[in-house]
Amino acid sequence: MEATFIHPPDSVKPWVFWDWISDNVTQEGITNDLESMKEVGIGGVVWRGIGGLWWAPEGEAKPYTPEWNNLMQWSIQEADRLGIGFTISQDFGYGSGGPHITPDNSMQQLIWNDTVIDGGSQVNIDLRIPAIPDENIAKAWLRPGEKLSDKVLSDIELIDSYRDIAILAIPYSTNSSSYKIPQLELRSGLGIKTYFNNLDKISPPTGTVIKQNELIDLSELLDSKNHLNWNAPLGKWRIIRIGHASNFLMTRPCPQSAVGLECNRLSKQGIDSHFKHFLQPILDQSDTLTGKTLTHLFLDSWEAGCQNWTQEMPLEFKNRRGYDITPWLPVLTGSVVESAMMSERFLWDFRQTVSELFLDNYLYRLQELVEPYGMKFSVEAYGRLSINTLQFAEMGDFPISEFWTLGDDKFPEISSDKYYNSMKAMASSAHTTGKVHVGAEAFTGNRGWQDHPFIFKGAGDEAFCRGVNHFFLHLSAHQAYEDMIPGLTHQKWGGHFNRFNTWWKFSKPWFDYIARCQYLLKQGQFVADICYFYGEGAPLSVSEMTLDLPPGYDYDFCSADILQQMKVKNERIVLPSGMSYEYLLLPNYAYLTLPSMQKIDDLIQAGAKVIGQERVIGTPGLTGYPENDKEVKKLADRLWNSGKIQMADNWETIFRNNNNLPDFVGEGLDYIHRKFDEMDIYFVSNPLPDYRESICEFRVESKTPWLWNPETGEISSLPITHKNGKIISLKLAFDPMQSWFIIFSNNNFIANSEKQIFKNYKPIIDISKSWQVQFDPNWGAPKESILFEDLADWRSHEDIGIKFYSGTATYKNKFVLTPEQVNSPAEMFIDLGRIEIMAKVFINEIECGIAWKPPYRVNITEAVHSGENRIEIEVVNTWVNRMIGDEHLPEDCEWIDWIRLKRWPQWFLEEAVRSSGRYTFTTVKHYRKEDALQPSGLLGPVNIVISDPKKEGNRRHQNKQNEIY
Repeated sequence: MEATFIHPPDSVKPWVFWDWISDNVTQEGITNDLESMKEVGIGGVVWRGIGGLWWAPEGEAKPYTPEWNNLMQWSIQEADRLGIGFTISQDFGYGSGGPHITPDNSMQQLIWNDTVIDGGSQVNIDLRIPAIPDENIAKAWLRPGEKLSDKVLSDIELIDSYRDIAILAIPYSTNSSSYKIPQLELRSGLGIKTYFNNLDKISPPTGTVIKQNELIDLSELLDSKNHLNWNAPLGKWRIIRIGHASNFLMTRPCPQSAVGLECNRLSKQGIDSHFKHFLQPILDQSDTLTGKTLTHLFLDSWEAGCQNWTQEMPLEFKNRRGYDITPWLPVLTGSVVESAMMSERFLWDFRQTVSELFLDNYLYRLQELVEPYGMKFSVEAYGRLSINTLQFAEMGDFPISEFWTLGDDKFPEISSDKYYNSMKAMASSAHTTGKVHVGAEAFTGNRGWQDHPFIFKGAGDEAFCRGVNHFFLHLSAHQAYEDMIPGLTHQKWGGHFNRFNTWWKFSKPWFDYIARCQYLLKQGQFVADICYFYGEGAPLSVSEMTLDLPPGYDYDFCSADILQQMKVKNERIVLPSGMSYEYLLLPNYAYLTLPSMQKIDDLIQAGAKVIGQERVIGTPGLTGYPENDKEVKKLADRLWNSGKIQMADNWETIFRNNNNLPDFVGEGLDYIHRKFDEMDIYFVSNPLPDYRESICEFRVESKTPWLWNPETGEISSLPITHKNGKIISLKLAFDPMQSWFIIFSNNNFIANSEKQIFKNYKPIIDISKSWQVQFDPNWGAPKESILFEDLADWRSHEDIGIKFYSGTATYKNKFVLTPEQVNSPAEMFIDLGRIEIMAKVFINEIECGIAWKPPYRVNITEAVHSGENRIEIEVVNTWVNRMIGDEHLPEDCEWIDWIRLKRWPQWFLEEAVRSSGRYTFTTVKHYRKEDALQPSGLLGPVNIVISDPKKEGNRRHQNKQNEIY
């Protein structure tokens, strides 16, 4: 375990989303991309094909062509050669479809119209087909001047997707036709928003409720020519013709030749067709590499829009819910049938059926299709659709969440994003089902080019504390053209994790840090106090999934399927996955199905501690109604009246009454706890860019603490500050945004560092003066080296080539050491003071290390000698300043709305010199000439320092590092 921590295997290294942008793909670029990833410690790629309205002008590698297929196979073969894992997305863009999907096999929507007639005689009328909304055709994401392919347009014109469901007659009244169920799209499973916190109550006025015994099914009376012949009873009648047709939602964002209809998700025929036309040829061609290098199929978060019907829906509904859907169809048109309560129950059953069909006929079907190839299924199990997110997540082999870096401050924040809660939800699904890996689409954002490893680190550590243990960095745009730098982008999105970013070759220490963290966070099992049974039905949205607990306590979510697996052992709730919990928390909802209520009763009788939020009063749907409803209410009354269910009014009181101490206490610190065999593994993180010390308390007894440093791989024993029964206290110190693993064990690890962990540093030589600095003239800087008598920010330099410089500059200097200084038992470091943004240190031509976060201090003990020592420091900044500098120069490209490149400029196509004098070229603008330049360079002060092995405590030294942040 110690050796693996020091040198993590490829399997725990971070992956990247590797996006091929708008058909701009080259064999040379593929090889160069993958080789550069291997060099810095990237373990794998997730291929995505991106393009369309807001993306780059298109290249020549068109989807579905032999050229494109050869490039895809080349990329898989190159990944295999380099030992890099390869995951393929299920389609171009974020959906599942394309030109091969015909309207009748596409996503379907419910449509209807009304015809009012007078009864009392024979009625002979032509019933018009409901209008099929087709506005989504014009909304396809195409670049200006592009159109849908001839095949897609022909299929839309020639293939009729409309099918009748039923022709129903109900008594007509002015009131009944005017009142509509509020938020019908959301209630019927079509809403883009999927949370139900603020739904208006269904309150039908008098005379607007339809009774089922008044409804007449006329479906058999409509002939093939849409003619209805009916002997209508006396009175006025409303005839509803209900059918379904394509919603014409198009795949996006993808290159023009891949744009087509999204496949039907509620029927296996839909995904079978897509698999046959897109995925199967790739997997078959990959041959022996499928299942070896090409290991996973990836399903992105849901952005394809919603559907709530398929041809098989009536039969599926009857088989799954136990009753006929036909008498309830008017509810789906906005009418109230029987009562508001009964209509709500039907809608609950309907959404549950849609969710189940989506899972069974799309997701599980995809899993079945790739399984023979030895591949597994990775999935971002959430998005804009009506589904039970927890059940969605539990079916995947590798659940993946996401977090976004937001805001304009120096350090981004991540908690305000709508998908922040996806991390806890996806981690919970892995914990409760016994899966090891919890992924995250990491650092998604639109903060331009300002971010770098230290800026990202705090957000990444926060994700680790939410349960993530495998980053998929968002993103690495494929760089197809060697003379286009910084190169292609995924519109304005992502962290630019690619070889053309200035700091890419300095990034390995951060990726090594991530790999060490991910290795330990995959060991053993998560430790939690509470399992939160979040509820039943659909939608259950990650946007709502949260639980406020006192600091030091943690939890998992679970679905009704996981609830049924629970048992009680030694007064703890246990799962087959190995997870155990002190408490079961019930949903904040007054309705539960009978199987769930019966299981809760069984657990309570077996000794489980169950916490309630809202008293249960019945069942949610019509299945088994009213018998099941009465039984649930009877069970709930007995359990609540007996006091066997505590209410979640005050968690502090609940924990105190059960003598349940916090798992971790550390002021201002974040944490996560895992248990592996007899070891307790705590990841403890300082989320702020300030130094801090803290007395930390851990809910562990009679074990020895060890500190594992994920930045360096060093392992050291720790002294115990205090021990009190079930609590061990340790005094810990943290540099800005530093994190430690604290492992408690009865075993003796092999310490690879006898160094004092928390120590002071004593300066012995100040070398802040007289530095020769060499910039790269290819990026606008002077050819000759520049003397910096005093260290200064590049942006303050009078030479505009330095003021606007982006890239690496080399600082050179010398210092002299005495024999006594060299032979001292103390270790020697160079402390760079403040760096913007990263630095690589060479002493006497020996590479000593990369400083990527404060304190910017590198160990030089093995490289120095007595007498004169030569020092070189390669310092890199971001692309921001050069991009701003270029905005002071004449424009030489055409842009749409300032931000996106309209077409490839002629000078680029002809490989000519740019007459504008600009240096950077990318497909999206982020900066204007008046934007503020970013701090850049070696700012110091620079000191040679030695560690003081005799002193403990505060490590703030003379440069007052913390005042910078």
